[in-house]
Amino acid sequence: MSRDLTGILSYLEFDEVKPFFAVELLFETGTDIGTATTSLTASINASQTTLTVESVAGLFSDGTVTIGSEEISYTGITDLTLTGLTRGINSTTAASHSDNATVTGNTILSAPLYFWTGLGDTTIDGITYTGTGNLMQISSIKETAEIQAAGANLTLSGIPADMLSLALSVPYQGRIGKIKFGLIDADNNLLQLETAFNMLLESGIDIGLESVDQSNVLVDMFVGYMDQMNIDESAETSIISLSLESKLLDLDRPVIRRYNNESQKAVFPNDKAFEFLNDLQGKDLSWGRASETN
Repeated sequence: MSRDLTGILSYLEFDEVKPFFAVELLFETGTDIGTATTSLTASINASQTTLTVESVAGLFSDGTVTIGSEEISYTGITDLTLTGLTRGINSTTAASHSDNATVTGNTILSAPLYFWTGLGDTTIDGITYTGTGNLMQISSIKETAEIQAAGANLTLSGIPADMLSLALSVPYQGRIGKIKFGLIDADNNLLQLETAFNMLLESGIDIGLESVDQSNVLVDMFVGYMDQMNIDESAETSIISLSLESKLLDLDRPVIRRYNNESQKAVFPNDKAFEFLNDLQGKDLSWGRASETN
């Protein structure tokens, strides 16, 4: 028997308990430095101390940019304008640059993204989720009695471009994406699942999630891999459509393992079962007692 997990919301018509979704897009965390690219909106001469660009998405609040062969440091950003410029640093030469010239700067490549369908920011288990309200749409999530790799789709709109730029500048395919389910009360306070379930049961509503850990605020509804992403980005906001594929697809992927020392140690670092395997290649092994010759 299959069940539509998103469909449980259709009969949660209960004023004291309201459902919400939380989404985690787990881009690798770290401090890897990459490149953010934009362009000048107007030409500049060799002595100007400000410059205006098409987008500041991904740029540090202060740092260094490069135009042509010139490196330029800046101390701040106001709207789309880099301010407090020092021209021709690091032994480069200040120069004039034309409109639409390419501007490159450093950016942090790695940043997980956390959203929830409520309003404003909320912190759950030490993670701050950005509220999207109705601007995040989640496709139907289904479970079936058969082993099927059913995926899910997310659509996020109205998200500030600078929030997305850090994560979207790195490869995302194959990174973990999670969709979680939780409940809030009439005053938009987060509810522990046990408390919420009891409130629903008292009103004759059973949403069929008794097997989950009810001491939590969130329960995983879908855990899979980020697959295809389409972005419609403007200067102010972005609309992003992201498909997630099921982890069950791993069952269809070949597992490349070899009977050698390197492959064995990759899984079991302390196992020496194949340590001398290479030495046995072409070696003759004698079994039993050697024959006696007169």
